[in-house]
Amino acid sequence: VAAHPDPAVAREIVRGGTATFAHFSGMSAAPTRAEGTDANVYASLGDQYDVREHASGTAGHAQTLPEEFVDRFAVAGPVEECVRRLSELVDLGLDHLVVIPGSRDADRAELLASLDRLAHEVLPKLR
Repeated sequence: VAAHPDPAVAREIVRGGTATFAHFSGMSAAPTRAEGTDANVYASLGDQYDVREHASGTAGHAQTLPEEFVDRFAVAGPVEECVRRLSELVDLGLDHLVVIPGSRDADRAELLASLDRLAHEVLPKLR
């Protein structure tokens, strides 16, 4: 999850983590039922994933993730978008969410600002 007024910056904050979790979700033993473009993204991650660059947003495999995939797989964007997406998950009946705040090499200042928005602007609206 990354809350930032600029969706492109939000995507970059979570890009490495998104690649990591998508890679695990796309493994043959995972229960993912991807179709179309997403199935191709999972397959590509499986072929290209570099464990030396695990959770890095600048890794080659992370950089190949289409914006649309990051938008579906992660929660990233302005505060209102994060509230909407997280509310959809809560409305599904989920009562426990694990929030990963950003990639290991995300810009520190942007990551901290995102965490502040998450704590003070997003999460209070979910209660």
